[in-house]
Amino acid sequence: METQIRPIEPGDYDATAALLNGAEPERRWQAARWRQADARAGDDRTVRYVAVAGAPPQIVGYGAFWRVRLNKYRLELLVAPGRRRQGLGGRLMRQLLDGLALRGAATVQARTSEDDLESLTFLWGKGFVETQRMYRLRLAVGAASVEPWRLAEPRLAAQGIAIGTLAYERAHEPACLHKLYELHLAALPDWPDPDPSPPAQPAFAEYARRFERDEIMPEGFFIAKQGERYVGYSGLAADPASAGVLIAAGTAVHPAWRGRGIGMALKLRTVLFAQQQGYGTVIAHTANPTMLAINVRLGFRRERAEVRLVLAL
Repeated sequence: METQIRPIEPGDYDATAALLNGAEPERRWQAARWRQADARAGDDRTVRYVAVAGAPPQIVGYGAFWRVRLNKYRLELLVAPGRRRQGLGGRLMRQLLDGLALRGAATVQARTSEDDLESLTFLWGKGFVETQRMYRLRLAVGAASVEPWRLAEPRLAAQGIAIGTLAYERAHEPACLHKLYELHLAALPDWPDPDPSPPAQPAFAEYARRFERDEIMPEGFFIAKQGERYVGYSGLAADPASAGVLIAAGTAVHPAWRGRGIGMALKLRTVLFAQQQGYGTVIAHTANPTMLAINVRLGFRRERAEVRLVLAL
């Protein structure tokens, strides 16, 4: 059966998303996201390819790459289960690597589940080296362990640190997003990075856009303040694929204020919010050992780890 590899076309989105959905059911909304992203993207748009075979033509493989920052890129690649071990994955990988070479890429990162030995073996064979594991955790909200940590916030209050919501801050502090941006930049150098390099600071407009997305919950996004200074945050976002699920939207504490229990107090507030609003599940992802420990103390259970691997080009 002849297989053609070509750039993705608008009519391919749904079928390609269905292929991804077979491997990762949580990505069933992917086609709509691709359309939105590709419609507004400029020179940095994601480069996507599909492998097409049969009559009528069917999508049997997908590959894509996009720039993360500077000359560092990410890729993803998937072959339909019935077409694996036939050389199609290697062909797609060559197509992606050729495109990356034309763009002057220095490194490219790939990701796969820790239990997907077939994909890990494939990537190892192409020269990729593991650099990080990102843990996915799930909290059954009703079973959260909150009582042992009830004093976390009063202890902060005794130090002059208060916790409020993004909703309140945006209503009362015109510089709210700028203050969050400054906090983000202060914490950024210590965030786990699977492809380390001098951290590229996002432009303010790029950072602020994340708060305009419908998924971020202003009443479920908490900010720690000492006086007028933002010293930490932790938030929640709605899961677009499931009405009863929340997604952890990141936690950060300013380096100068770490070691005071701010991270625990903020995460506790997100769990209490989920309980008060009647959500059943919170999903979190972290590669940070401190945040992993905080999540586990609050009752999160590890589900799996995503292995992140990098190839130097």
